[in-house]
Amino acid sequence: MSKKLFNAWLKISIIMTDKLPDTSPVDCPRCGKNSVDMQYVGDPDTRVGYLDVWCSSCLHGIHISRVKVPLNDNLFTFETSNEQITKRILNFKQETP
Repeated sequence: MSKKLFNAWLKISIIMTDKLPDTSPVDCPRCGKNSVDMQYVGDPDTRVGYLDVWCSSCLHGIHISRVKVPLNDNLFTFETSNEQITKRILNFKQETP
């Protein structure tokens, strides 16, 4: 089940990044609620960083490292305080393969 959920989260990540800057709701592959959110953290010059995608309802999600951050998306830099990042990115349980 875990690998299936991990793959579902990967698909959700692709769907969400493909529809940027559209912010219409996406259904969570775990609980089915449309409360999935995402945030990039990375280097503003190279636009390389990581992506967290999570469900605000069930607090599950995925962390993807070494991603290219699109120019049209909001980016927290690596210099952003941990306090600000944890206010934005909820403490979710990561799905793993």
